[in-house]
Amino acid sequence: GSQFLKVTKVTELINQIDDISLRFRTVHPTGLLFSITGHMRNRMKLYLDEGVLFLSVDLSSDSKILSVGHKLNNNIWHTVFIKFRMRTIEMTVDQERSVTEQMHESIKQWSIASMEVGHVTQTYKNSKGQHSGFIGSMQDFIVNEKEFFQMAKADVGNNIEISADFISDDYYVEKPVAFTSADSYLILSRLQVHDRFSVTLKLKTTESSGLILYNGGTGQDFFAVELFHGFLFYVYDMG
Repeated sequence: GSQFLKVTKVTELINQIDDISLRFRTVHPTGLLFSITGHMRNRMKLYLDEGVLFLSVDLSSDSKILSVGHKLNNNIWHTVFIKFRMRTIEMTVDQERSVTEQMHESIKQWSIASMEVGHVTQTYKNSKGQHSGFIGSMQDFIVNEKEFFQMAKADVGNNIEISADFISDDYYVEKPVAFTSADSYLILSRLQVHDRFSVTLKLKTTESSGLILYNGGTGQDFFAVELFHGFLFYVYDMG
């Protein structure tokens, strides 16, 4: 919740904000996705609160809050799109019905000072509420067709600072099961295997051999995954 991507001297990269998109995945109901700060105390924040996505926009003469989605902390990838057209703000998530608001002034007149993703590194004066840092995964933070995660990964420019880690899209283990002895086992419903199927699992052990998974079918049909002398084997008989 304390890792971040921070962009300063934003005006060297973009003059105004037209479109923002971001993909995220988390099991935590609350967290800051990004904060964009301008001069004259202008500020924009995108954050999760109880699984709902909120966008707050504070200008010198007006402020609005938009909200979309529910239960977005379900460990599934979600994509949010935000559009600014003169005084109109439009936000949508996962192709659902969009929400819009009208501002008293155009957001295009902003002079942007900095953008921070995942966590705010400093406390701003007159800030209306603080939000905990984001815990989860993000992809494709794009502002006006500029992909800032890729720019940070490629180390483009000296105005992008990042403390978050670039990792592969591994599956998140939410509720792991521990087998404490060779006699421990778990029985589930039989898999209904058709022409194509996939099974994904993660494991960690100090044993060199053991049965990982067995699924019995009709008659003598079966497939199994086993560990033997440190090597994984997939064994099957489909008749």
